[in-house]
Amino acid sequence: MASVVSSPPGADHSVADAGALALSKDPGLPFAEPPSLGEVFADAEASRLEPDLRLVSLSQEHGVLSGRRRLGERLRILPNHSCLAAACFDRYHVVRGGEVVDVWSIHRQR
Repeated sequence: MASVVSSPPGADHSVADAGALALSKDPGLPFAEPPSLGEVFADAEASRLEPDLRLVSLSQEHGVLSGRRRLGERLRILPNHSCLAAACFDRYHVVRGGEVVDVWSIHRQR
C-alpha cells in the first residue's frame, strides 16, 4: 500500500510515498499504451485497475501518478517487477481482494 503525499494545487498529477525501492523501475512491456511503471487499482480495497491512472515516474522513494488524488488517500499499486522489493524488504504480503491471505518471508543467503 502507498499513500498520496502531495497533490500540488493546479497540477495534473499526484505524488505517492512508494518509489523505485518498493516498485522497481522496470518499464514493463515496450509496446504498452500508455506506458506505465505500474498499474494503480481503483482504490486501496478494489480488485479492479483504474484505467486512467498510471505510475509515470519514479525516484528512489516516491512515485508520480498521472492524475490527481486526495492527500492521504491510500493506493494499491501493481508493480511491473518485484526484484527491488525482494531486495529491500523482509516479506511480501499476499493479497486477494482487500484481504491479506498469506505472508511470504524472503530468505537470503548472506
